[in-house]
Amino acid sequence: LNIPSNIVLSPGPLVDYMSDAFGFPAAASHVPNRMSGFTEEMTYVERAKNFFAMIAFKYMGRYIASMTTQVFREHYGSDFPNVYELLGRSPLVLVNSVEILDVTRPILHKIVYIGGIGMNKPKPLNEKLTKIVESGKKGTVLFSMGSVVALDKAPLEMKSAIIQALAKFEDYNFIVKVGSADKQMAELASNVKNVYLESWVPQVDLLGHPNVKAFITHGGQNSILETVYAGKPVLTIPCFADQFRNAATVVKKAFGTRVTSMSALTVDSLTAALHDLLSNENYEINARRLSRMLEKKPIKSEELVVKWTEFVAEFKQLPELESIDSLIEWHMRYLSFSMGTRRL
Repeated sequence: LNIPSNIVLSPGPLVDYMSDAFGFPAAASHVPNRMSGFTEEMTYVERAKNFFAMIAFKYMGRYIASMTTQVFREHYGSDFPNVYELLGRSPLVLVNSVEILDVTRPILHKIVYIGGIGMNKPKPLNEKLTKIVESGKKGTVLFSMGSVVALDKAPLEMKSAIIQALAKFEDYNFIVKVGSADKQMAELASNVKNVYLESWVPQVDLLGHPNVKAFITHGGQNSILETVYAGKPVLTIPCFADQFRNAATVVKKAFGTRVTSMSALTVDSLTAALHDLLSNENYEINARRLSRMLEKKPIKSEELVVKWTEFVAEFKQLPELESIDSLIEWHMRYLSFSMGTRRL
């Protein structure tokens, strides 16, 4: 295709098959699979589960790359290079995460963290939202499960549990993002004075308001980043994919708590988690510390993207940043000694 260079953009922390392709395979002993609910500190059983999950994801990644390669070869000829190998030779990888939230692990020089790039500054709220936010006696809590998790499709029992739990915290107002056609939630919340349903919310603007005290979320990558930048404690209710590891990270970094999963959400579990979130001042202290760390980051994400993109545009390929690990077989990778004798 005569493309002299390329840049890989990862929408979240690197998955196992990508790090394997780049030449720094994840160590199952302390690098949790992105789709797991583990942190670096795992039990023996969790490490075993993590090991097999990593193997599965590596082979899945290679399989997907093989299928993708086949598609390209059908259109551009049988000599089109293997996509997995192209991925591994990419001179630059931009990762939508920040170092202080990602797993601590060995990494390569060509991996650049750009989490939070393009994040808008909070703007003033409209009159309606301002009135809601500022009328909460102790503050307001935002409840949003993002654009992917459809709360309107949740069973009636779960919706009822959410409203019942929120109603117990009368000193707080709750802004809950729901589908515009969700009549069940509208009926359940009709007589609850501290719950306000909205079909769309300016999430960054709300999180940036000083009277918004916390965030209840599914734990998606962007929502977690926005929460940390705003310096607000968070309660996660993970549903799928990387949300479970994000939720575990929130607990490990101690800037929030969690309900185990969406399926485990009940009146009691949500009430207990929310009480913990709103009564433990350490969550707010830690959230603000993380926010200040991102604010004081020596080099901003926007500058990193511009400088590194210009660097790649000038020098095209960067074999100097490649790891030899991506070029050797597994037995050479893990056999750190040689057997035999040498005559002196």
